[in-house]
Amino acid sequence: MNPANVTQKSIARWPWLGLAVSLVALTAGCSLLHRQQLSFAGPLIEGVRALTVVRPDGSDPQPLFDSVRGLQEVLAWSPDGDLVIVENEQGDFYIADPADGSLGQCLTCGLADPLTAYFSTDGKEIAVGTASGLYLLDADGTDLRQAADLPRPRWIHWSPDSTQIAFASRPNPGGHGRMDVYLLNLGSGSVTNLTVGKGGEGVDYFSPRWSPDGTQLAFHSLDDAGFHVMTIQPDGEGLRKVTDWAFQGEIFFYDVAWPPQWSPDGEQLVFFSFDEPGVAFNADIFVVDRDGTSRTNLTRNPAFDSDPAWSPDGKYIAFVSNRDGNGEIYVMRSDGSEPVNVSNSPVTDEVNPIWRP
Repeated sequence: MNPANVTQKSIARWPWLGLAVSLVALTAGCSLLHRQQLSFAGPLIEGVRALTVVRPDGSDPQPLFDSVRGLQEVLAWSPDGDLVIVENEQGDFYIADPADGSLGQCLTCGLADPLTAYFSTDGKEIAVGTASGLYLLDADGTDLRQAADLPRPRWIHWSPDSTQIAFASRPNPGGHGRMDVYLLNLGSGSVTNLTVGKGGEGVDYFSPRWSPDGTQLAFHSLDDAGFHVMTIQPDGEGLRKVTDWAFQGEIFFYDVAWPPQWSPDGEQLVFFSFDEPGVAFNADIFVVDRDGTSRTNLTRNPAFDSDPAWSPDGKYIAFVSNRDGNGEIYVMRSDGSEPVNVSNSPVTDEVNPIWRP
């Protein structure tokens, strides 16, 4: 039966049918509104950043904020997928509404040297990292307050229950010294160094990510032996190496390090690695079980494949690849099969694949 063809007489005869029709229409509308999309960033074109959302198969590409000038490549979605945080060319972060393509409240105007901004998992607050520490705001951009004074907190990530925030920082304001993973408890206001005393003076720990069940944090480490994917419990116990990964290049820039990504079921981690010694610019996407077993190369391509991101339903992994001659956004099945170029922009480079919730 087509709901649009239900007559008033039918609804009068069966009163519950009107409610059923309304629910069907509402459910259909919601499914269209919140269908799975991937966002990514392209170049500035006449001053407007090419920010796009697309379906996993590459269909239905839609531009975001095509009349807002000077935006950067940053996108951080609210947990309901209705709002997004963007950065302008002055380095300030704004709440933005893709539905009408407009910028809303400025989150960091008046803060010195803002670095990052992310919605809490429950959507009620926003965490902002700056040169002087970590700040919190209500989700509408009001009630700014400082929560931690550790300098330049990076890779801010909220716990699944929004009660804690993980990040990495160097305690020296000048950016020197060892980098560690910290945990801010919002209930007590305490900040704990989870990796203090672990490894040695020459070890850096960075880019933490909470597991979906909140029982583990995954992050990267760098020591004399190379790069590693690590996990630890939120109480600082149980530090262990999951697997190694490799980087090729004369200089490694921590600020752009792509964190290890948990699968939605929390059973696997995905990351990229230069595993072929001596082969320049040949990175692949790898997946490994959380206990370090079953490490698998998903891409096996002689190109540069990086920055993997697991879809919310666990079926897909998005990543960046230059296999077509320039940086494009690809989506593959979570087992590495059926890679699809979803950006299809052969002249410009696209970056920062982020799934819309």
